Formats: sequence, C-alpha cells, structure tokens
Amino acid sequence: MTEEIDYQCILDGSNVITKSQKGTDGKRTPHIIVARLQSAIAYFKNRDINCKIFFDDATLQQAKKEKRPLVGSMEELQSLLDENEIEIITNDGTMARFAIENEIPIVTNDQFKDWVSGKTTSKATKDITTDDWKKIQDQRIGHKFSKNKFSMSGTIPSKAKSSKKVESKEPQQSNSLEKIRARLESLDDRTKNQTAKIDEMESTLLNLSNLFEDFAIPSAKSNSSALVPCKFEDEFGQSHLCLLGENLHIWQDGKWIEIALGGIAKLLD
Repeated sequence: MTEEIDYQCILDGSNVITKSQKGTDGKRTPHIIVARLQSAIAYFKNRDINCKIFFDDATLQQAKKEKRPLVGSMEELQSLLDENEIEIITNDGTMARFAIENEIPIVTNDQFKDWVSGKTTSKATKDITTDDWKKIQDQRIGHKFSKNKFSMSGTIPSKAKSSKKVESKEPQQSNSLEKIRARLESLDDRTKNQTAKIDEMESTLLNLSNLFEDFAIPSAKSNSSALVPCKFEDEFGQSHLCLLGENLHIWQDGKWIEIALGGIAKLLD
C-alpha cells in the first residue's frame, strides 16, 4: 500500500533547470544545467519540506537529443529523476491540477501568461479555467540562483511544524493501547479457563487413581474375592464404572456404592 504524502509545494523542475546563457558561438540560448536541479532538491530536503517535483518531457528530450546545451551528464540528470521520483509531464496542466487539488503553491519563475490569457490550451486540462490559472499565478513562489545555488523568494512552513500531524498520532496511539488492553484481558480470561480445566482434569485423575487403588487392594467388606470391571447405564442414560462380584459396586461421586443383587444398597465407608 502506497503511503499518502502531505505535499507542501510543487517544484517546476524544467523551469529551475533551464537558464539562458551564452554558448560557444557567443549567442544566448537556453542551457539545461543539472546542478541547478540538484541544488533545488537539496534545498527542500535540508528544510524537511515535502515538495512534489514535475519535469517536462520536452525538456528531457531536448537534453537526450542534444537540442539544447547540457551542462552536466545525461546520466546525472536521469539519476536525479529516478531517485527523487520526479514525475514526467507533457504540459503544465498536470502540474496545475495537482496544485489546485492539494491547494499548494508552485515554485517557479514561469508566470503562465499564455495559460492565463487562454492562448495556450489542452484537451486534457480543459476543466482548468483561466481563473484557476490566474490563482496559480498569484500564489506561485519565485526562485533565484547564485552560482547555481537555489533559493526562494517566499517561505513554506516545514512539515515538522504541522500541528495536524501531531494531533493525528494521538488517537492512533490511543487505539493501539485499547487493542493491546483488550488482547491482554482476552488472554487472561483464556488463561483462567484453561486453569479451571486443568484443575478439573487433576480431580478426575485423582478419582481414577483412587479407583485403581481399590482394584489393587481387596475390600475387607467385599463379599467376593473376584470382581469384574464393567459399566452400568442408569435410567437417565448415564454410564458408571462398576465392579461385579457377588454384589454390584458402582463408582459415584468419588465413592463406591455397593448394591446387593437382591436389591439392598449400602454406602461403603
């Protein structure tokens, strides 16, 4: 199950990584500078800020096909994209929808003027109105670089200072304690039940032991020297251990009851 992340901002990766500077021909052209994206990622991680990063596929293809000068290696760029789970998008509409749904700002120097004016459109994001784009434009946070070191023109609260997350842990801990307490009580009840069963078994074994002792030691009051073990079923359908000789001896309630075959019964001491 994927854990849901409470993002606090969005980073326009393509905007951050691109800088216009002079090329070998002396003309100013957009360069793709890997160190700028590295610095931006480190900035948010060092401040414990959950930042969702998007990167235009067009910028990625320009770097791969060398249509724009790449400062750094393609391996470094691809490694950044993979290790930080950066989402590749085909247009800014995907990034805008994420900002609207999560009510968070986009860190970028792009003012989305063509989107705001309606000049740029996309069928995939036709539900995002020009008013939505205007709100995104107003809430965006700019950035700047000094020798490829990233910084923002605004501030974003750290997730460590979020009171919502602290409050959410308390009921979870409480629920866990209640579950543990309930399990302990259940275990205690089962232990008591098992103890009662063991006591009952010990009592039964003691009775059987007494029975076998009576088998081994002839009763002084027995009228027979040869007793045959058997079972007797009473009128209620219950079976009883018996010894059959001249009279019938029935084991009941921990004692022998002798029944004369003539119909006279007496309790053996």
